[in-house]
Amino acid sequence: MRLIFPKADFFSKADYTPQEFRCWDHGCHGRKFICAANLKRHIKEKSNPRAFTCDNCGKAWPRKSRSNNHRCQLSDIAS
Repeated sequence: MRLIFPKADFFSKADYTPQEFRCWDHGCHGRKFICAANLKRHIKEKSNPRAFTCDNCGKAWPRKSRSNNHRCQLSDIAS
């Protein structure tokens, strides 16, 4: 059995349209994201921009990782 592969120009660029992840809310005007996870995180951050607050100083961040970094820095200063 002989396999026949299509020529390289068989598929045009018009045939392949990658899925785009864009935000049209929050005044983002169609901001592009690489993957759905990044868009989901963006929407979550925009809907609750200051979800994580420092108990010591009252500063707030949209991401838990930023809050954790801040707490580590405070503990390094205190020790």
